[in-house]
Amino acid sequence: MADINKDSVSNGASSAVGGAGSRARRVKTLALPGKIVGVVLALALLSVLALRLYKNNVAAGEPRAAGPRAGYEGVMGIFTRPEFEKILFIVQGAGVEEEDLIKRRSDQMRPAAALSEISRQEWERIDAENKELTATVREALLALSSEKPSPQFYGHIAQVLECANKLRDNGRILTENDSAPSWLGMVYINAADELSRALAEFLKSQEQHGSGEAVAKAKAKASADLRKVAEGIESSISASASGGTGE
Repeated sequence: MADINKDSVSNGASSAVGGAGSRARRVKTLALPGKIVGVVLALALLSVLALRLYKNNVAAGEPRAAGPRAGYEGVMGIFTRPEFEKILFIVQGAGVEEEDLIKRRSDQMRPAAALSEISRQEWERIDAENKELTATVREALLALSSEKPSPQFYGHIAQVLECANKLRDNGRILTENDSAPSWLGMVYINAADELSRALAEFLKSQEQHGSGEAVAKAKAKASADLRKVAEGIESSISASASGGTGE
């Protein structure tokens, strides 16, 4: 009878130990997917961080092919050469020479006859624009040289400077235009330089302070000189242009 009880106790203990082991194995089995999920999340986080570091440190775009349609690839996308140069022109604020260079590069693929016609039309357009600029700058100079103080004094100064710079830029373009006379561009460049010098001399005289007779005479002379430049700017350009033709 005692042996039977011992066997029962042993069997019960074995069952208890076996049940505890099964529960432990089930707990370990349930914990395993949680660890896998944690590892996956950690890898995903590292991937996101790596992607951000790449975007922040990616190198500038590089040419992908040679020729006029070469592409530039970077974080912003893929651009062909003309588009890329136009973007640079906008961002860098390049001057009229760079803008004209971009335009002439795109015209290189056209036939020679078409290019000649384009050059002729460009010459006529610039020449007409220069005549309008000289008329505008003449009015601004006359307003500055007036003995009565003008409320638009600084506006006229800005207008003269703007017209002079535009005349100079147009002159540079004409010097490279195959259809325009080779000397015509220099006529407008010299006229722009003359305008800048005349304006500088006039403004220097206006800096003199005082109410003495000498100061008044100096300002009157500066105004007269500026008026002379204003009244003669158009005829000066015409005479220089006629002289260039040998007439």
